[in-house]
Amino acid sequence: MFAAGHLTIYKNTYDNNRRFMKSFKGRVLYKEAFTTDKIFVFDEDCNGHDNVHSIFREDGARIYEKDLSMNPSVFSAKFIRAFYDVSKHDFVNETYKKARYYWNNGNVLRIEWNGSKLVQTEFAYIHLQMRKMRVKVSVQDACFEILPDRFVEQELPKNRSELHLLTIGWPYLYWIDKYKKRVTRKWKKIVRKTI
Repeated sequence: MFAAGHLTIYKNTYDNNRRFMKSFKGRVLYKEAFTTDKIFVFDEDCNGHDNVHSIFREDGARIYEKDLSMNPSVFSAKFIRAFYDVSKHDFVNETYKKARYYWNNGNVLRIEWNGSKLVQTEFAYIHLQMRKMRVKVSVQDACFEILPDRFVEQELPKNRSELHLLTIGWPYLYWIDKYKKRVTRKWKKIVRKTI
């Protein structure tokens, strides 16, 4: 189930637990992946087809490949959804949607205004990779908003006015966090060279 590596679920069977060890196009990929110092991306179906996903496909395993995640692009402060496109074996960006995102009683929701009403889309999960997230809520809170750099206490909007369309897409501290991380990394590299 799924193909994107950061959430791949498969039935715990003898065959599935050994399937990754099968050869693919004459190569034993898991040995290559486990013995190289290079990034191999063996668990994700992108960056070519030399991965466990291709082995499962070639072996005739049933795979559910529709991407049900909200996976914000790491190249934008705005929440632009990157989703797995089965036909391309890669991630592509969805057209930007001016929306707000919420955790509501265990559900991840996107709420947007379509011109006449609020529209909700539910996702299985949200993958906030490479984002420094500030936590201003409790895990016991029933509902909170997910912003590009923080979680804040907020109820679901009931109308257009409560959606606060003007402030959707503000970068908050996202770019400051990215710049700070880059400067810190470069500074550490300089210090290491002088020691």
